[in-house]
Amino acid sequence: MYPVVLEPDDNGTLLVTCPDLPEVTTWGEDADDALRHAADAIEEALAARIAHREEIPEPSPSHGRPVPNLQRDKQPAHKVYAEMDQDAPRNLGWRLFVWKNRMLCSPLRYTPWPEDGILRAENWSGDNEALLRGHAGIHARRMPRDWRRAEWRADNELFYAGYAAAAAPNFYGIPTVGIAECWGRVLYGTEGWRAEYARILAVRAPTPEIGLAIERVYPSIKVHFDE
Repeated sequence: MYPVVLEPDDNGTLLVTCPDLPEVTTWGEDADDALRHAADAIEEALAARIAHREEIPEPSPSHGRPVPNLQRDKQPAHKVYAEMDQDAPRNLGWRLFVWKNRMLCSPLRYTPWPEDGILRAENWSGDNEALLRGHAGIHARRMPRDWRRAEWRADNELFYAGYAAAAAPNFYGIPTVGIAECWGRVLYGTEGWRAEYARILAVRAPTPEIGLAIERVYPSIKVHFDE
């Protein structure tokens, strides 16, 4: 994601800086250790920027510079994410939502989903190659096994949204996961789909109070409460 610069330090360690995020400075005993520390430092810097409502810069091209892996699995539960349900219908997908202003919203642009749970993508035109290069369409991941227990990993496309919700939930909303079905013009990939239309079928209640509120606003959506 964000490239870093590794430079020998005076005491035999490696100094790590990130040109895109000047506040990031850390070190490591060797290159692998330095990149692990860099990933933690970048995550902390992004969380701080979001909490203070500061600009999140776009990553610059690496140009051969090392790029820390911000998608490291940190808990065993994340392994559930990679265990896709091969028997799940192709038109079903697993995705992130944000509960904000008493509506379920998409996490990056905060697009609210109507009360019938159906959303149509804007600017959904052009050939498949053009659509794949852009960000149009309604996105969803392939179904994991036991989606209610699976943890959504903070990968690139939702990294900012996950940290934003954690840093300032009253401002950015409360994240939760759910199941959607797609139709219309759909682009299927190895990890999920991008569609013209989608309907929310079910969500996991982030709290009992929010779950009840979702049921009131979206009577057609099945809300699952933690047992």
